Amino acid sequence: MKTGLITLRDISTPEQHDKIRDNCESIYIAGTGLFLLDKEHPQFYDFIEFALEYAQIYNESDAIERLTEILSGRPPSTKAIGLTVEKVHTLFLDCLFSKSEDISNAVIVDGVGMTTGFHPARLEKNKEQIIQLLDCLSPVFKLNTGGGMPFLGLCRDKDGIQWTHEHRIMDELLCLGRGIKKIEYMSARSTWVLLPG
Repeated sequence: MKTGLITLRDISTPEQHDKIRDNCESIYIAGTGLFLLDKEHPQFYDFIEFALEYAQIYNESDAIERLTEILSGRPPSTKAIGLTVEKVHTLFLDCLFSKSEDISNAVIVDGVGMTTGFHPARLEKNKEQIIQLLDCLSPVFKLNTGGGMPFLGLCRDKDGIQWTHEHRIMDELLCLGRGIKKIEYMSARSTWVLLPG
């Protein structure tokens, strides 16, 4: 079962409940009822975080305790060890020019929603760190393993975990990758309006 999130309304018989019980975590989210979450779903822990937010809002102490316990068992992922909003944004800012610097040799990069001029020396200095962050993305993005992916897919790492909700941060990573010539567009910008994501 890879549905991720289902309500008890979807379970009509005790047999169905018994069949999925061993593979699911039962969570009560205040105001929404009981949900069953597939433990093998790639977004399982994201759902748990979502449930914890609601439990905290409604001050459901038992649920808070159980959800916190589940999250403590979250396996290591690129979200924890590599790709984070803070790392991307810090690298992006470090590669920009300061107000007093000559920008005549800027590395100009067109992102999806921004055009950026990077300092060439600092871009080169941070090249390996940028590559490490790009390696945290799904292999689908790589030409030799997946052939490319829409921009909206940048929000998830190679474990399927959503590491950012902000298109601006995704664009910053995209620009850094293009700045070191590790990312290229698969189609002309004029055709983007015809494409999904």
